[in-house]
Amino acid sequence: MTTPFVSEFAPEILRELLTPPDGFDMVDLMLRFIEQYNDLYGEIDEGETTQLVDKRDCIRIWIIGCLVDSDLNGTDDSAHCKGFEDEYRLALKALEEALKRTQKRFLRKPVPVHDVRYLVTEVFDCLLCIDDDGSTELCAGMSDEEYLETALAITDLNDRLEPYLDRFKRIP
Repeated sequence: MTTPFVSEFAPEILRELLTPPDGFDMVDLMLRFIEQYNDLYGEIDEGETTQLVDKRDCIRIWIIGCLVDSDLNGTDDSAHCKGFEDEYRLALKALEEALKRTQKRFLRKPVPVHDVRYLVTEVFDCLLCIDDDGSTELCAGMSDEEYLETALAITDLNDRLEPYLDRFKRIP
């Protein structure tokens, strides 16, 4: 799997990201999903459970990473979104709007609502371990060739996100 958008879960995950609960925007929802993934992975990593992280949760993290990459680097995965291109484009627009939101602070200086550096760091860290076949179901049942293809696609995504780990100023 070279992209998460070929997964049967992709359309549903995009719709899920487009319908955040009241008081949330897309970035808030992304961070919530990242936190849930980290909790699940942490329980496995610490030996508290033997249940692997569900494939759907891994695909969700990968899609979040792709959306962040699209916003920051201008990549376009719409060609892989057969039958749900509109949801993909709406998700990109919602992410862009959420990341542009500002709040006024002292002396009316606008400050971003979301810490892009934090979001990128969290996505980057999650992507480092989503293909861990001892902890996640993402690569379960894949041939060696499919596994290498998937791992390479995830590594390439992380390589594109890595420059942004230190690019943005941390919001206090």
